Amino acid sequence: MRDLLPKLSIRAKLILGFILGSFAFFIAGIFIFFSGQRITRMAVNYENILMIDSTLREIDKGVGEAIKFSAPQKLQDTLPLFDELESYSGKLKALGLKVEFFEDEVKKYKELISKASQSDSGFDPETLSQLTDYNLKVREGYDKLKGSYSERIRNIVAVQNLSVILSIILSLIFISIIGFLYSSNVSRAILRVSKALFGVAKGASDLTKRIKVETQDEMGQLAQNFNLFLDKLREIVSQVVSTVNDLYAFIDENYKLVENFYSAISTQLDEIARIS
Repeated sequence: MRDLLPKLSIRAKLILGFILGSFAFFIAGIFIFFSGQRITRMAVNYENILMIDSTLREIDKGVGEAIKFSAPQKLQDTLPLFDELESYSGKLKALGLKVEFFEDEVKKYKELISKASQSDSGFDPETLSQLTDYNLKVREGYDKLKGSYSERIRNIVAVQNLSVILSIILSLIFISIIGFLYSSNVSRAILRVSKALFGVAKGASDLTKRIKVETQDEMGQLAQNFNLFLDKLREIVSQVVSTVNDLYAFIDENYKLVENFYSAISTQLDEIARIS
């Protein structure tokens, strides 16, 4: 990955940064989707909570009629209802809820009713007291179960909302960091080229110096092209210097020829004057 990034263009880097930043949204979306599925399952299975309440009412009604008519045998009519309670609590247990405390109280209540239904002499005060106590315990267990169910839904929704907020914050931070790093790299590359151009324009630049090419993106290509420009400029300057040197040599040679011609003319004039 480290070797690949310098070879990418700026556009590709920015696209990659946004893709990586959006990855947090994607992960959060997946998490929200599964959280939504869990909430849907919880909402659908809320019917089991209602059915438990309805079944407990029927049990209370059957127990009340048995006590009213002092007919313990009528309690046997309520025993199948306990099987329904176990079925409903089993479905809630499959959702991950803790229902053991409720199942234990229901089991004890069922055993008490089964034992009391076998009596032929009506209900003694102790049995009536136990029936009342277990009825209250089962009701307390149901209330606790219903509260646990509501708390579970609230926790799922809270985690879902938290995941959305965290994904937004992390994505913004990640995209900001990527943008800052890329803009800093681009700014530094432009400043290096600008400084080198300013030196060339002022005539104080060393044409042998080159900008270090660190990447192969547009900024790297800009640095490479500037180095090529310096190479070409140095070549042109070298050619100009060579031409100027040749011109100086030609002028010097012509000057010597003029001096020799002038000397020869002076000599001839002297000879003519002497002969005259």
